Amino acid sequence: MTSITRFVLNMKYKQLHLVSSNQEKGEDETMCFPMEFLRVIDHEADKLHAHKKSKPTLITNRKGVLLVAVESVGKHGFRLLFDDQFQRIVTEEELGYLYANQSVLWQQYLDDIKSSGLTRETAIEIKAL
Repeated sequence: MTSITRFVLNMKYKQLHLVSSNQEKGEDETMCFPMEFLRVIDHEADKLHAHKKSKPTLITNRKGVLLVAVESVGKHGFRLLFDDQFQRIVTEEELGYLYANQSVLWQQYLDDIKSSGLTRETAIEIKAL
């Protein structure tokens, strides 16, 4: 059984590091996620859309997003709070899945962005006063 023991936000490199304790192996493991990845990849939504045989909404313009806090929500998992006011709850199992499949999920996201003609770059809306 693996359980998360620590979260470390690396703001310089825009990464979340998770330290988990693997009781079977008797050692700690570290997982690293880019903050943008955690903001735009939603495995639970993908599973829901796959069941409905539809495509999930593509989240764009989040390249510079920052994860500002991680909060425990008891047995439900962890709440990830981003600087664009978005928040989501993830379980330890989902984080494990995301880590194990990170390269495939990220490449699929990049391919979807490219084929849609959209961008990862942060959009700045300027309004004339």
